Amino acid sequence: TTSLDLEMQRAVERIVAEELTALEKRYPGLRRKERPLEAGAVVLEAATGRVLALAGGRDVSRNQFNHATRARRQPGSAFKPFVYLAAADARENPLTPATILLDAPLQVRRDGRTWRPNNHDKRFLGRITARHALEQSRNAPAYHVAERAGMGRVRTLASQAGLGEMPDVPSLALGTGEVTLLDLSAAYAVFPNLGRVRPATVIRSVRRDAEASRGASRANPRPTW
Repeated sequence: TTSLDLEMQRAVERIVAEELTALEKRYPGLRRKERPLEAGAVVLEAATGRVLALAGGRDVSRNQFNHATRARRQPGSAFKPFVYLAAADARENPLTPATILLDAPLQVRRDGRTWRPNNHDKRFLGRITARHALEQSRNAPAYHVAERAGMGRVRTLASQAGLGEMPDVPSLALGTGEVTLLDLSAAYAVFPNLGRVRPATVIRSVRRDAEASRGASRANPRPTW
């Protein structure tokens, strides 16, 4: 018995195909006959982690690679809430929405290389609240928050939330680790669940049919399932 909602599943599959087609029409440069655009989609119940719908691509008959469960991509700014959570969960001097952060140019040297994060709008706003920084997805403040929490703590929390092992690099604060869409969707459930982790599941129960069991027993005294 699975947790899939068939009506929702059909809707998600249709939406993925329609939206990818619309995206290719809007941006013709993305259209490729040999390798058309692909996407994944996941709908899950936050309280339980049960997957209600999952689409691994636009057409399984043409491409069997599951982009929802197997494609590992950088989540980018979708990772920032975990950075802020790590700082807010600190025992001493925890981050609050009113904490003032600095949104200003910075450079970080690591292993002989210099990293200079910028913002999507190429602007810096100076002193802003943590709430504003997260709402506007500002990059420099996110790095400062990661430093405040400690990169090790950020990596540990991400692992505990189900995102696996994250790289030990300064840009991790901006989501440069790689995750699957399914794992990221399940990890986000920690917020409405107030910190409780609910791993994504599809199988609710397994029942062996009595008639099939008798047939299997006659054919093979020791079933190997």
